[in-house]
Amino acid sequence: AGASGLVHDIQQAMDEAAAAHPSAELEQLRQEAAALEGKRGGKTAAKKADDQARRERRRLVTEGWVHVLDGAASVHADALAVSMGAERAVRHEELLPRLREVGHPEQRVALEDCLQEIQRVRAGFGLNPLADLWVEGMLDRLAMIRQGSSIPRRSPGALTSG
Repeated sequence: AGASGLVHDIQQAMDEAAAAHPSAELEQLRQEAAALEGKRGGKTAAKKADDQARRERRRLVTEGWVHVLDGAASVHADALAVSMGAERAVRHEELLPRLREVGHPEQRVALEDCLQEIQRVRAGFGLNPLADLWVEGMLDRLAMIRQGSSIPRRSPGALTSG
């Protein structure tokens, strides 16, 4: 519930930010739709504006999730560097005490698996615009990795053979 709630809160904040910053093109389409309201072509113009708004929102939210995942990957990479004895390579020096707690040499494989999972989910955003569901699943799989469990190596939603 914690991961799901966190993802929901982040998704909602990104949705609100995307809605608050429409492009000039979307503003133009909305003006055209308003001018044609109740006239011939009004419904088409309104649909065109709505479609553009959905595309923009999806793109902005997905870009936001990409930034979140890039940050998560960066911190995991720092923990991996600490686990390998390369503290000088750490980019987030302010996190060094916490990175030392989680960056033990015996955690190296788990950290590598976490990084791989983050990158797999990031790449999956191009396949499916429901980034929040990808991230929610990823958080569950990262928790499994940290607990020492193995995770399935196929993409979420992939068709099974057989």
